[in-house]
Amino acid sequence: MIGAFWAYFERVGVTAGFNDNFIAAALSITTLLSIVSCLVAYRISRKQGQSRPLLAAPLLIAVVLVWLVTNTVAVTFVAVLIIYQFLWNGVDIFQPGTLSNIDNSGRLCALVPAAQGLGQTIGPSLAGYMVGLGFGYDAIMNLCAAAAICTSLIYAYVYHDLKQKAPDLADAG
Repeated sequence: MIGAFWAYFERVGVTAGFNDNFIAAALSITTLLSIVSCLVAYRISRKQGQSRPLLAAPLLIAVVLVWLVTNTVAVTFVAVLIIYQFLWNGVDIFQPGTLSNIDNSGRLCALVPAAQGLGQTIGPSLAGYMVGLGFGYDAIMNLCAAAAICTSLIYAYVYHDLKQKAPDLADAG
């Protein structure tokens, strides 16, 4: 999802008729704001644990992507960027934290960059293939939303399994 989103989000703005300066400013400013989201995610993980936010973030990402598809105006474009940056960067905080709670050896955390790299290769390639087939950028955002929902389902399975085997770790911060 993340690779397809970043590969084509600028194109979504161009297709919606936004000028290059607006798109560049929106992307740049929201990227800088993502630093704040990392700090907030850390605080949330300390107060609420990591599992519930990790379950919720991809679902909320799916909702905002569908919102963008149904209403691509300037305010929605910027709002989706802000929300997406905030949520996805939170996932990047919660995911390795959760894995470190599950696996003290650090092996799973070490595999995260490899899995992310694989996804960042497959996502844009699949999205590019869709563009080649004539699908629009709305279809790519829907693909990203579907991937986010699948991600949340995977996390739900892990959380349920962890809740059964080690309840104290399931909601750990």
